[in-house]
Amino acid sequence: MLELLFFDNKVFNALHPAELSKYKALLKNNVIPCGRPFFICDDNIPNLELEGFCNYILGPKRVSAKTWKTYAIQIAVYLRFMQAQGKHWLQATKTDLELYFTVRTTGEFQSSRRIKAQSWNIAKTAIVHLYEYALDTRLAKH
Repeated sequence: MLELLFFDNKVFNALHPAELSKYKALLKNNVIPCGRPFFICDDNIPNLELEGFCNYILGPKRVSAKTWKTYAIQIAVYLRFMQAQGKHWLQATKTDLELYFTVRTTGEFQSSRRIKAQSWNIAKTAIVHLYEYALDTRLAKH
């Protein structure tokens, strides 16, 4: 099971001043943008495959933390769907993607309402980026 989290540098403000200065120095050297998504595994370690994807969506075309959050949330929903199918996301077939589309756009088999066309386009774009990343990094084959 994966958990989606977002980096918020404001959490450091609660630290003792001596500790705060250490973390601020660390952040200067290792810039983690506020709002950056992370997919954390059950053992509280970032999922390495998805860690690369999170870096990928921070690319020059997607500079907004709102965009990162939107894409990451859509991917988290997709990953839960694939897990419910008993499959890793890299094992997805065209049939899986068609079923995902049907479930999300009709509202069947889900507790939430169906999504509209514009929301589906956002979900689809996030999924396309996920698989572009997988192809670019050779996690997936053509």
